[in-house]
Amino acid sequence: MARASYHYMVDLFYLEGGGPEGALKRSYRIVASSDSEAIQEAEAATAKVPSRTKLTFFRVRKVFRRREEVIHDSSTVPHA
Repeated sequence: MARASYHYMVDLFYLEGGGPEGALKRSYRIVASSDSEAIQEAEAATAKVPSRTKLTFFRVRKVFRRREEVIHDSSTVPHA
């Protein structure tokens, strides 16, 4: 049986300069060997967002050929 082929993507949602345009979205590919590693890589990527932008939340997706699934959504995680 063939292994399912997939890759990971992170979607960063942020407000740029508080403008009236609303939230902007940028997507980047993540290289990781597991779901948990992909989430860690995404969290590290959020630290690289320029300070002039306000990161609202991020999502990590596992993308297959014909479907995708959200494996992490920071907007649904309770903040301590």
